[in-house]
Amino acid sequence: GRRDGWPAETMRKNEETTEAQRDAFRRCIEAGVRLAYGTDSGVYPHGLNAIQFGYMVRLGMTPLAAIRSATVEAADLMGWSDRVGSLETGRFADLIAVNGDPTVDIELLREPLVVVKGGATVRDDRSGRGDHLVAEHDLDERAVGEHRFHRMFPGLSEPPHD
Repeated sequence: GRRDGWPAETMRKNEETTEAQRDAFRRCIEAGVRLAYGTDSGVYPHGLNAIQFGYMVRLGMTPLAAIRSATVEAADLMGWSDRVGSLETGRFADLIAVNGDPTVDIELLREPLVVVKGGATVRDDRSGRGDHLVAEHDLDERAVGEHRFHRMFPGLSEPPHD
């Protein structure tokens, strides 16, 4: 906050509410409350939204539960599980790939190497590839699905399931 130049009013509100928010979050986890991932990204620059995963894990959520809160749980709680939240035929196919296993190091989610939006690769920072848009003819080769999971996520033995 302060080192990033947050306004005094924002800092005051943050100091007044942070511990209460953390305590409520811990109690929700202990009680088994289903939580949808969310951020205060209006306070800090967009694109840093994944910072929230680390807080969730430090406050007691498992890494897999934090990931599920941003995928299957959020989709179900919004009533959108028929469109988003998991990698299945007919879904939007939004996903990221990271260099490692985010269930071991949740902070990896802050530095995605590949971003897929609606089944199309929109960012690819893998070594030697640079940050670029993928040509339309490349999309079939990069089709999103469980059969591609091990190539995209070599640190995980299988996709997370319900």
